Amino acid sequence: MVCGNKFCIYYENQACLLDSITLDSIGMCASCVYINISEIDLAARRMILRKKLQKQRFD
Repeated sequence: MVCGNKFCIYYENQACLLDSITLDSIGMCASCVYINISEIDLAARRMILRKKLQKQRFD
């Protein structure tokens, strides 16, 4: 199954690792378990990754 929720523990390589899921009344995945990460930590990790990718481009 294709998945776009990068904050779910079952997300990997744009797919869901579960064999099946349950949808709630509005069509959202009821099986989703969110990773608890603060906006500050998320921003810091994005910056680290951007720097790493930029360094790889110029190496």
